[in-house]
Amino acid sequence: MRIWMKAAMILMLAGLISGCVKMDQTLTINDDGSASVEMSYGMSEAMVNQMEAMKKMSASMGEEEEEDDSFDFDEQSIRDRFAGLKEEGITLDSVSTEVKDGWKYINMKYSTKDLAALAKTDLAENSKMSLKKNADGNYVLLQKNSDYNMGDDSEETSPEMKEMMMKQMLPMMKGMQVAFRVKVPGEIIESNATEVQGKEVAWVYDVDKDPSFILNADKMEDMKVVFSGKGLSLEDIEITGSDED
Repeated sequence: MRIWMKAAMILMLAGLISGCVKMDQTLTINDDGSASVEMSYGMSEAMVNQMEAMKKMSASMGEEEEEDDSFDFDEQSIRDRFAGLKEEGITLDSVSTEVKDGWKYINMKYSTKDLAALAKTDLAENSKMSLKKNADGNYVLLQKNSDYNMGDDSEETSPEMKEMMMKQMLPMMKGMQVAFRVKVPGEIIESNATEVQGKEVAWVYDVDKDPSFILNADKMEDMKVVFSGKGLSLEDIEITGSDED
């Protein structure tokens, strides 16, 4: 349920554990420093039912389940969570469930009058993002992906072994689609996004069309967009992915 800053690596790891995932997320930064996030994520109904059954089984056995709200498909649970964020300036504008072609989706939108407020909530957990004004007076928005990787980090796992493991996992990832979009308030000057249109950039990945997305996941570049600071006065933001301010 986290904002765009949640790295693609975390999403893919969750996908490997929970089954194929489709996710489309748009972060809109307004010229007054406010922001909104529109998110849609989905998983097959069979997998969602399996996950819920496993949670109930663990609860009946008295086992404490490790909290993970990355893919929460319960509308009321989402509303309850955002209710606790009102005092921090985060508002849940809408949330709905949709079932289509055997997939269950959650669609939601939330907003804040101050983008920096998101950095102080657990919505930014596992994220490493910064928004800073450079020497040219332009803003640089950077989402660090290089600090994440997939698979075993042990020294015994060679690059060749990792590649072989990822190739074996590819059939499990069929249908996975991920899109991170950002709308900025100034003219885009530079970006390494896969798509650029007007003041919107997007990093779009489709495993079926381009399996290299998975095979090269641990080598993904940091997501970067530089936009004009003309007429803007945005607060610098640094999100480190920890609970500390």
